[in-house]
Amino acid sequence: MTQGNAMSGPTVKVDVTPLFTQGREVICAVDPQSPGNSKGGMLKLDKGQACTLEFNLQPGTAGNLSWDPAGAFAWDYNDCPGPAGTCPAPYIASAPSGATLQVAVSPVPKEEAAHYRLNFKDASNKSWHFDPVIIRD
Repeated sequence: MTQGNAMSGPTVKVDVTPLFTQGREVICAVDPQSPGNSKGGMLKLDKGQACTLEFNLQPGTAGNLSWDPAGAFAWDYNDCPGPAGTCPAPYIASAPSGATLQVAVSPVPKEEAAHYRLNFKDASNKSWHFDPVIIRD
């Protein structure tokens, strides 16, 4: 993890590279820049620590994608969130800025898995998404 400001804890930088599309989903490689934040292909975060997730959209082979300005991030505890998902605590997303999307993450008291959705738009304004998982342990 790299250091962020004291209020939000460290910044966890994650490269998101679109690989190919399948139906309405764009399959992406999700690569934390720090090896300690990867667990079985999922993002691994400490349950007792706040941090800021910084997703950096990389050029990929799945077309010219950008973050969806109407909602680039949504999450749910129990299942993959739908396109109109919300972002309550402990994961609060900011509006995307260029290729960067930041999500403030509050500490949680126990182990959990959070299903999240990354939403994209292509050059013709068509919507795409990807549904990875965050593990807090």
